[in-house]
Amino acid sequence: VMPDDRTVVSIDKDGNPVSYFADDIWDFNAFFNLSGEIKSKYQIKFFSEQHQPKLLIELKQRIYFLIWGAKGELLHMGGETFRKFSQCRNTANYVINTLKCFKNTAIDSFTYLSNELVFSQILHNSQTLSERTVLQTLHALSVLTQVNKHFPPQYHYSLGLPEEKTIDQIAKQYAASGKGHYPTIIPVIYEQLMGQLMRHVSDAYEKLSDLSDVIAYARKYGLTEKQAVNDFRMIEGACFMTCAAFTGMRIIELTQIDSTSNKEIDLDGIQLCTLRSRTKKLEPLPREDAWA
Repeated sequence: VMPDDRTVVSIDKDGNPVSYFADDIWDFNAFFNLSGEIKSKYQIKFFSEQHQPKLLIELKQRIYFLIWGAKGELLHMGGETFRKFSQCRNTANYVINTLKCFKNTAIDSFTYLSNELVFSQILHNSQTLSERTVLQTLHALSVLTQVNKHFPPQYHYSLGLPEEKTIDQIAKQYAASGKGHYPTIIPVIYEQLMGQLMRHVSDAYEKLSDLSDVIAYARKYGLTEKQAVNDFRMIEGACFMTCAAFTGMRIIELTQIDSTSNKEIDLDGIQLCTLRSRTKKLEPLPREDAWA
C-alpha cells in the first residue's frame, strides 16, 4: 500500500509509532540503535524546504519501500537481497542531497530522471564533487530503481546515462577530483618540504620559547584565545610530522614521547640527538627504544 502522511514509518520495540511519513525527520533509534550509538546515525532528514514538493513525496515513498519493503520483508528487496539500515540511510542521504537541484523546477517525478537531458542536470551539479562521491551518488539513485515494483508502470524509472556510458565512466568524467592515489616521492621536492618544515618548527620554537601558556601567546601577538589555540595545534601537528619524518617513528610511538624523551649522545665525536619512547611489537611488555 502506498504510504500517506499518517503512515507509520518507524516504531519502538513495543510497536508504538515514533515517526510518520509526513515528518521531516524519520527517527529509527528506538528500533535499530541497540548499542547506544550517535542518534543521528539512525535518523533520515529530508530538509523539505529545499526540495520540489511532489518530487520529495515520491522520494520519501521510495525510501519507505527501500527500508520496509513489502509486508513481512523488513529491509528486504527482491530475491536474496538484504540491506542493513545503515545502507538504506546512506542511500537516502545521497539522493536527498542530489535532488535539491530540482527545487524550483517542474521536475516532480522520478520518471524524468530517465531523460538524458534532465539527468545531465544532476551530473553538472556533481562537477564540484570527488569521483568517489559522484560514484556513490549514482549508485544510490540506481538502488532506488529497485523499488519500481511498488509503483505503477508509468512511474518506473532508470538512470538517464549518456549512451553506452557506465556509472564508473560518468563519475570519472564529471568529478572535480579523482579517487586519489599513492604519491610518488621525488627526493628533491621531499628535501625542500622537510627543509621548510624545519624552518616552521624553528620559527615556532623562537616564538614560544619565553611564553608560558596560550593566553600569554595570544596577548603577545595580538590574537584571540581561539586563534592562539589553533596556532598551538598547528605547531603541535608540525612537530609530530617532523619527528615522524626524521626518525621513522610510528604514531603510537610518537604519542609516548614527553619532555624527557630528548637526549644527546656522542657517537665517535658526533653529537647525535635521539628521541626515546616505549614501543611494543612482538614482546609481551613494552621496551624502551631510541630513534636518531
